[in-house]
Amino acid sequence: MLIGSQQEYNELMFTTGDSQINSKKLILRPKGLLILGLAGISVYLYSRFVFDAQVKMFLESELSQLNGAKVNIGSIDSELLKGKFTLSNIEFGNPITPMRNTFQISKVTTQFALAPLFRRKLHIKDMQVEGVKYWTQRQEPGNFTDDVSAAMVRAALLDRASTGIYSGIRNELLDNPLRHLGQLGSGFTLSSKLGIISDKLQSVRHLRGILGTLRDKEPEWDRQKAELPTPAVISGMKQRFRTDKATQEELELKIESIKNGLDGLTKDISEISNQLSGADQHLNNDIAVVRNELGLPNTNHRDITNLVFGPAWLGFLEKLSYWLEFSRSRSPVATKTNTYSIAVYKHDRYRAIRFGKIGASPAFILEQATIKSGADKNGSEVKIDGIIRGINTNPRLYGKPSIVEISADYPEKGFRHLELKTVIDHTGEVPKENINLSIGAFKLLDWPISRTPDVQLEIDKARAGLNLNGDFTGNEINLKWDISLSEAEYGIHSRFRQVEQALEQMLTGLYSFDVQGNITGPLDSLSFESSSGLGRRLAEGLKSEFKHEYEALNEAIANETKNLFPPIKEEISVRLRKLQEETLPAFQQTLKQLQAIQAMAS
Repeated sequence: MLIGSQQEYNELMFTTGDSQINSKKLILRPKGLLILGLAGISVYLYSRFVFDAQVKMFLESELSQLNGAKVNIGSIDSELLKGKFTLSNIEFGNPITPMRNTFQISKVTTQFALAPLFRRKLHIKDMQVEGVKYWTQRQEPGNFTDDVSAAMVRAALLDRASTGIYSGIRNELLDNPLRHLGQLGSGFTLSSKLGIISDKLQSVRHLRGILGTLRDKEPEWDRQKAELPTPAVISGMKQRFRTDKATQEELELKIESIKNGLDGLTKDISEISNQLSGADQHLNNDIAVVRNELGLPNTNHRDITNLVFGPAWLGFLEKLSYWLEFSRSRSPVATKTNTYSIAVYKHDRYRAIRFGKIGASPAFILEQATIKSGADKNGSEVKIDGIIRGINTNPRLYGKPSIVEISADYPEKGFRHLELKTVIDHTGEVPKENINLSIGAFKLLDWPISRTPDVQLEIDKARAGLNLNGDFTGNEINLKWDISLSEAEYGIHSRFRQVEQALEQMLTGLYSFDVQGNITGPLDSLSFESSSGLGRRLAEGLKSEFKHEYEALNEAIANETKNLFPPIKEEISVRLRKLQEETLPAFQQTLKQLQAIQAMAS
């Protein structure tokens, strides 16, 4: 919009139109045609030789960081002027197994808008992914051993060090009933261990507390005993009592003081004697302390699913949190609601007012990606049908949530009916994500249940199904799952034959069971609950199979703990006997003599 006189406006339009005519004449000259030809050749050479190499290098680097292992692109064929490029033979290395690819994609065809490139933006209108293969062989290692710095520092939405993710079950994890079971069968020396941890035993601390009280109070009782009237003093008071009023008042004060001292001494002796017999009451607590110090677990659980599956599920949640953090960092919620501005440009003879929109489009948009893959003759290709919509870097501006929907089957590997739907909604002020995953059937191989120094327990193989639902809103998590297992076969190994036989007996006949669980709450105070037929069977079996061993162990701990009592009790008895046989009679005899003098007045 121009503001000024009509004459000024007409002059401006005439001048502009004249300059455009002159520009057209210049282009039609031989020199202009030569420039256009050179520019065209440059664009062709750049798109044919330089652009492909740059895009290939950039994509390999970015995808490798995202994947956690090297990604190799076999070839790239671009048609820059048509807004199209094709990637072939893309290998996603496995972070754990260097010579294997987690996935290999045969072909990716991308159609993008050319105009946004001049504004340093990438707008992909359509992407087609074909031929997805699983667990293929690599020609070269796919890990980051050659360049350690290339490994990406994972985002930490859930950080063990700074959040309370483990606070709810940390103590339970340390009390895994499968930990150090072998010691029940092999035996151990208690006396040396008890000597080291005696300061932690409540019964021993109780006796040492009594001894400390005696040692603290003895000097005061000795002082009061020394201040008692001597026989000579008592004799003098007896002679003066009838005639000296001051002596009578002094006698009353001394009798009152000695009575108070005698009451206090009697009370202390009685309390110490009663406390001395209370040491045995702490033995049950000491048994638990000793068992914990020996690494022996508590078998009073009704269900130990949290203990055997907890670390694996929390590890899965941490991996999931990485992708949450990744999506929130690359596709953040908007901090400003006003995306429009008015710009005023002042010139000598007019003003131009432009009504513009800041960032009229996100820096990156993937409008739609289609994934198609069918089973091949070799059985390595996964059957997949999927669609991805609305991936972008500015959700508030784009105005629509990102959606991922995938259906997959891999019959050759016993993998059937996978359904995944993920919705990422960052269009508001609070980020929201939802994931729904169901797998009709898949093979579960070498799934570790517990790996401790004494016991290695795992599910060698089983058929399984999975239903998982997760809602993530801001800092709140609500994740629920249900796994059903059938035809389960177990691997049990222990260096103690007794333990191995006990576990084999516990799991006999347990071929099918379900595992349910949920993780809910804010990140700094998550609540974790789970249950399973396997967890209940193990809890009941451990309690019954090792009942006699634990009873014998408890008795041995109690007896060995009591063996620590005699030296402490002996010193307590000596000091207590001194109070009872020396200090107490002195107070009683002196009081009796003074009361006899007082009785003479009557």
